[in-house]
Amino acid sequence: MKTKLKKDKRGLVKKNKKNSGIIVDVFNKPNLLRNSKIKTRLIISFVLLCFIPLAIVSLISYNNSSKAIESKIKTYSVEVVKGIGMNIETEIKQIEDMCIDIYSNLSLREYLESFKSLSVTEQSKTTYLINNIIKPKLAQKPYISAGNILLDDETIFGFGEISLDKALLKTQIEITDQDSSKFYLSNGINLNDEPVIFISKQMKSNTSQKIGTLVITIREDHFSKIYSEVNVGDNAEVYILDSNGLVVSSRNPNGIPINKELVDKSMIKEIAANDSAEIYSFHHSSEGNDYLVAFSKIKEADWFVACTIPYSYLTSESVNLRNNIIYVGVVCLIFAIAVSLIIASSISKPLNAIKSKMSEAKDGKLDVRYKDNSKDEISQIGNSFNEMISNIRFLVKQVDDSTTKVSAEAEKLTGTSSMTYKLAEQVTKAVEDITKGTLDQAEEAVQCVAYMNNLSEGINSVESEINIVANTINDAKSLSEESLEIVNDLYSKSTVTKQVSYEVVEGIKSLSSDLILIKDILKLITGISEQTNLLSLNASIEAARAGEAGRGFTVVAEEVKKLADQSKEASSNIDDIIQNIQKRAEATVIVANNASNIVEDQMRSVGQTDEAFKTIFQKMNHLYKNFDMVSNSTKNILKIKNETTNAIEKISTGLEATAASIEEVSASAEEQMASSELLSVLAKDLSNMSETLITAVSAFKINN
Repeated sequence: MKTKLKKDKRGLVKKNKKNSGIIVDVFNKPNLLRNSKIKTRLIISFVLLCFIPLAIVSLISYNNSSKAIESKIKTYSVEVVKGIGMNIETEIKQIEDMCIDIYSNLSLREYLESFKSLSVTEQSKTTYLINNIIKPKLAQKPYISAGNILLDDETIFGFGEISLDKALLKTQIEITDQDSSKFYLSNGINLNDEPVIFISKQMKSNTSQKIGTLVITIREDHFSKIYSEVNVGDNAEVYILDSNGLVVSSRNPNGIPINKELVDKSMIKEIAANDSAEIYSFHHSSEGNDYLVAFSKIKEADWFVACTIPYSYLTSESVNLRNNIIYVGVVCLIFAIAVSLIIASSISKPLNAIKSKMSEAKDGKLDVRYKDNSKDEISQIGNSFNEMISNIRFLVKQVDDSTTKVSAEAEKLTGTSSMTYKLAEQVTKAVEDITKGTLDQAEEAVQCVAYMNNLSEGINSVESEINIVANTINDAKSLSEESLEIVNDLYSKSTVTKQVSYEVVEGIKSLSSDLILIKDILKLITGISEQTNLLSLNASIEAARAGEAGRGFTVVAEEVKKLADQSKEASSNIDDIIQNIQKRAEATVIVANNASNIVEDQMRSVGQTDEAFKTIFQKMNHLYKNFDMVSNSTKNILKIKNETTNAIEKISTGLEATAASIEEVSASAEEQMASSELLSVLAKDLSNMSETLITAVSAFKINN
């Protein structure tokens, strides 16, 4: 069934009287909240909005924070314990690496294998060598109190064994004999009642025979220092224990004694059980107290790092948080009630005042004004109300003044439109003249571009000729350089020739001197031959006197005479040969001197030629530079020509664009003429409308 609704003059929906029992205006429906005043509703709303969320948030926060604190502490404790375990594993691994470095020493193994077969003196020397291998590697670590190699119960190498009980060292031998492939960690007390930790491993030869046991003794406080500064809560204990519950290390020896078993045997069982399940924290009760136990297994040994945190520490923050929440809740409730009263009053009073002023404005009284010096939104609403009333008054007055001015301006606009029409006609005519002149300039610019192209072709031809001449000059320059080099080479060779000629002349002169000496010697030989001949004659005479007894001597004298004659004849021949050589040498000297003079003349000519070529080279170089300058000038002319051509083309393009713009201006002027006619018509219509508006505004009555 359809229901008909009626509207009043303001366009609001009214109830149909016939269906008043069925149709209910939603906006006029009774509301229980509207039965009370705004002030009361604000107070109740403020209290509920403050208290209920606060109570819910506080309860949720308390529960979540309690769980979060416990979870965070548990996670933090587990991670801290794991970190401690990793640090201890790293430290143990470093010590094991030092041990590996020691027993991997080949010299050390050889000393140990042969030790028992040596004499006492040799054993003493070998002990010294073994100790020098061990001490430099271990003694420099302050936390290592002893480092020893045990051959047997009595033969011990290394340092620090004086502070150890031999029974403990013997125990290390027995431990490593169980499995020689791995390191063993154990604990004990030295002779100074100090807790220590042993790291031991059996040493083997290359043939896998046992040759000794390496034992490193470490002070217990070296491990406890790793976690001594770790903060996991008040009254929390951190310590290391083995799988049997024996405490190996503790940062609080008074509370958790070292080298003693835990009093609570059940905790080590729970640690072993949770370790198998890979759960590293659990709740533990001991002697009426609850603890959170976090632990981590040390892989390098059968040890556990354990941390016990009292639950009183875990819940202390949650209890403090709960008490603070209750206290803050009560304070906030009281404060919310007080603030809600103040805020409700500050809202209801100014709203009632604004309501009163609006009632007066509704009745047509536009000179009302709301006064409020506050800075809140209600004050802004009141100021907006005052501005609205002022704007309405000003608008009515302004409309009245504007209509009067519009009527006068409409008449002026009618006259102005007539003048604009005439001016538009004059602009159209002037634009046509400018268009014609612009087109003529564009044609001249095109001709100028053609002239510049012809000039460009001529310049390009000149540039080609200049390039040919420049290449020719460059070739001549190169040829001059080559000729200059040849002349320099000729000058050098002439110098060498002069030197050789000089040396030849000097050699011949020296030969001539030697020939004179030879002649002197020949004269001496000739004299000796004559004396020999004379002596052979005297010998013949004496032999003749001697008769038969001097016959043999006569033969000798004759032979000597023959030799003297031959020597004289040979000397005469040699003298003839030397005279011929002297004549030829003198002739050669004359020729050599003439050649030297010719070489000097040739060197002077070569020097003059060299100077001439240098002058030619300088002139050619200067000429090449001048042609280079001419070429650069030609290139600059071409560049300027190109720029000029581009500028003329841009001018031509600009003129064409100007002509197009002028045509557009001409069209716009024609449109302006048409608009002027339309404007005249609209001005008349505006005048009529302003008269109508003046009549309408005159109905308002405004008090200044």
